[in-house]
Amino acid sequence: CTDEMVTSEELAILSEEAVLSINYHLYLPFISQFIQFMSTKCSKKKTEKSVVTRCTSVLLKLMAYPL
Repeated sequence: CTDEMVTSEELAILSEEAVLSINYHLYLPFISQFIQFMSTKCSKKKTEKSVVTRCTSVLLKLMAYPL
């Protein structure tokens, strides 16, 4: 089952890619799930800086999106 585990960095990349299609299918649970993911992963000191930077970028894009 370890092959199926997704790293935090992979999840951050997938989230960033998902923002591009938010125009076509606005899925509000994605936003709340992403915020939960970010608060869980990015609050840890051992989280890589690249993951925190990518997650912050995604969060800013989501906050700037006109609903």
